[in-house]
Amino acid sequence: LGNTENREWVPRFASRTHARGYRVSPFSTDRLSIQYIITQMLRYKSRDYMRGWYNTVLGEAFTDGNSRLSEADIDACFSTSSEIPPIDAGKPTWIGIDIGQVCHLTVGQGNDVDNLHVVRFLEVPIKDLNETVEQMLATYNVIGGACDRFPYTPNADELFLLSKGRILPVEYRGQKSVNLVTDQVTGDVIYAQMNRTQLLDMVVAAVRRKRWIFSGYMAQKSMIRDHLRDMVRDENPEKEASWVKLTGNDHYFHALAFLVGGIRLKETQRGLYDDPRTTVSIVGANMGSVQSQLFSKLKPSPGLI
Repeated sequence: LGNTENREWVPRFASRTHARGYRVSPFSTDRLSIQYIITQMLRYKSRDYMRGWYNTVLGEAFTDGNSRLSEADIDACFSTSSEIPPIDAGKPTWIGIDIGQVCHLTVGQGNDVDNLHVVRFLEVPIKDLNETVEQMLATYNVIGGACDRFPYTPNADELFLLSKGRILPVEYRGQKSVNLVTDQVTGDVIYAQMNRTQLLDMVVAAVRRKRWIFSGYMAQKSMIRDHLRDMVRDENPEKEASWVKLTGNDHYFHALAFLVGGIRLKETQRGLYDDPRTTVSIVGANMGSVQSQLFSKLKPSPGLI
């Protein structure tokens, strides 16, 4: 490799004339010796951190069976029908929303994280988000849900009020599973902080265990699969594990995480959410006078008690 007469750079796409790039591996030049490559491999292996060797020495992405969702695991969750299933207006329903200029919304039904039927996957322009959420609230028995608080905080706050406190703005922050943040003056719950890694881990665990069913995905199957495979779990032994983006197209992954976040809020914060079609008031956590008044105006729907 040290003899440049023995090699040359050959473009794969010779017709591209304006820009051209080459991927240089350690085995394409003599910059790194075989001795160095092997020594580093043994060093990283002794630390049980082979990902570091792939990333820093070979310059390659490394994924093993635990660091990234496989296509087989994801495909096992898709139901045979991509159509929206018949609406069960009495079943506990949860909403998760990843907010952006194009928002990604998921609707799931079930009583807990381990047994969930995701019945809707929607891409919605942000200008139509409130109207879409209103339709979901009127159609399904929405118990709770969550959306990302940053960077579209005003939109997240609007959803909180629109949903009468059922869709809580959530920011990924802190080591605690759930931390409710209240207004310093009124004491009202205004948003929540949740552990990002824990939420994403719960999504991955449920998919791997084939505990979720995906329906209502229409023509988005490939997109959903790509989004769920767009993050890799980085397990550097010197810091806390985290999920790292590959391309940034991971929106449905986060929408499902916020959906899970809504269920976790129900499970861990007693009284934060109650079935709006069977309960006329909130007992427990203080959701604030405005939200409490809005909830008290709700009347049970006939036949759903």
